[in-house]
Amino acid sequence: MSELFFMANSLGNFMPTDIYKETTMKKTLLLFLCIYVAQMAFSQIELAVIDTSSTLVLAENQEAELAYNKGVAALKSKQMTEAVDAFTQAIALKDSFARAFYGRGVCFAEQKRFADAVSDFDKVVAYKPSYSPDVYYQKGFCLFFLGKPEGAIANFEKAAAGGFSNYLCHYYWGGALFQVSKFKEALPVFDKGVALKADFAPLYNDRGSVYRKLDKLQLALADYQRAVQLDPQFVAAFLNLASVQFKMGKNDLALASIEKVIRLTGDNEQAINLRGMIRAALKDYTRAQADFEKVTLLKPSWAVAYYNLGNVLVTQRDFDAAVKRYTKAIQLDASMGAAYYARGSAYEWLGKKDKALADWALAVKNGVPAAQQNIDYYK
Repeated sequence: MSELFFMANSLGNFMPTDIYKETTMKKTLLLFLCIYVAQMAFSQIELAVIDTSSTLVLAENQEAELAYNKGVAALKSKQMTEAVDAFTQAIALKDSFARAFYGRGVCFAEQKRFADAVSDFDKVVAYKPSYSPDVYYQKGFCLFFLGKPEGAIANFEKAAAGGFSNYLCHYYWGGALFQVSKFKEALPVFDKGVALKADFAPLYNDRGSVYRKLDKLQLALADYQRAVQLDPQFVAAFLNLASVQFKMGKNDLALASIEKVIRLTGDNEQAINLRGMIRAALKDYTRAQADFEKVTLLKPSWAVAYYNLGNVLVTQRDFDAAVKRYTKAIQLDASMGAAYYARGSAYEWLGKKDKALADWALAVKNGVPAAQQNIDYYK
């Protein structure tokens, strides 16, 4: 016979909120088998434009140099469209003009035209292999936002090998390593970033998430705390702080942290879902239910919210209502193995053995092998 839902590491634990998928990293992770919340919340950081020096107008290629100087002036004034036009004119007059390709690439990156920027940075290296190593940082940055972490890593490494030292380079480099699950390799990269700029909150937030992946929760906690000290408005860091406090069983502290997020963001379904999880852990099931119900109103398409609501209804032994919520979760996400498992267990409590067995079979099919034990029990 199946266990009641909220035993340690049981399949009935609340579904985690995946904060990370809403961030620039765009990586999703849902863990069904343990109480676990978001991995990492990366902050949007504008491209740090490397200052491009004007050149003296020379007799040779004078028109190209004039156009280039015009582009530099526009770039410094943040007039990106004008700068692109000027650099393009310079390239038309001198097709191997590495500095103009670099300047236009920087403009494209600022405009979030990352593929165009990468093309220009490639031309910089092709025409002038000895160009400043920051071109590799710029290219790595663009590849990062194009969802090509391996390429980004390779270019950040080239930038560092060439002597380029900038905290943003290490920030994105560490983020790219995180994206490909190279957590141990990411640590020294983030450490170097912190050494370069000790007051940059996102570095602590993201290094904390690496520590978390390495199961070094106390170090993760310290980094998240430092992040919110540096930036008291840093919502992602507060979410991560609350989630790691929750994972460590510091539920009262987690509740205080998540309340801070809700005060900062208002009706944030991620935060309210986590608050519901914390309240459930504190056995405040009435308020937990209210939180999960609110999440279903804020984001009706989110299967996780209905799954969590079903779980809290089970604590009140309202199995019929729980079945309805699990069914809704399955309608929204037919691959959610945990919902099949939980609905099967609710059917079992209602004495509907055949339905329970059918759901457990679907749970096994959808990635929850532990459900097989329940099937075997009835054989």
